[in-house]
Amino acid sequence: MPIDPQVAIADIDAVLTYQPPFGGTAGVSEVSALSVACIERWAPPGSSYRKMLSDLELFSPKYNKADVHLHAILTALRRDYEQGQVRTFEELVHAALFDDFEAQAEYLLDEGYLLPATVIAGATLEEHLRQLATKNSIAITMTDAKGKVRPRKAAELNDDLYKAKGYSQPEWRQLQAWLVLRNEAAHGKPEFAGRTDGDIRPMIESIRAFIARYPA
Repeated sequence: MPIDPQVAIADIDAVLTYQPPFGGTAGVSEVSALSVACIERWAPPGSSYRKMLSDLELFSPKYNKADVHLHAILTALRRDYEQGQVRTFEELVHAALFDDFEAQAEYLLDEGYLLPATVIAGATLEEHLRQLATKNSIAITMTDAKGKVRPRKAAELNDDLYKAKGYSQPEWRQLQAWLVLRNEAAHGKPEFAGRTDGDIRPMIESIRAFIARYPA
């Protein structure tokens, strides 16, 4: 399930403002335990927040300021959620991978190879839609009447993501248009023969921007 930033922020706020019913070492230990659990709940795997947590000597008699550092980590994590700057390690990997594919498509287009450039750009979009669907708990496969499992079409995923309010109606329509263009190229349809650089380059740029706006 994708993380709802507002839920994360509310939980972090609850921990940051929590007042234990007792003071002294016991109270500090309780707040520290709650802080550690909160960081582990909301800090993405591979993030700097988790690294900072792992570097702390928690509950060590020689290091009695762990609660101060935990408070600082939670405060920073909350700020990044509020500003939309929290991205998971998987999202960063996907973004780098897809950007590389779009760079390949752009290179092919620069060399005059419109058809393969369109196919690569379209395939990148389709894979990203699958990743977005998975992130939003939308099925990426279906079982047909004969009981055979098959991948769902990219256009179907686009429809479901739009219905789930994953993005706006203009974006949904634009993605449908890019998927049609991709199919023209992939299936060698006669309509593609009239396509030009002016048709394909905006597609590549638009897909790259879309992936950046909606990491998966």
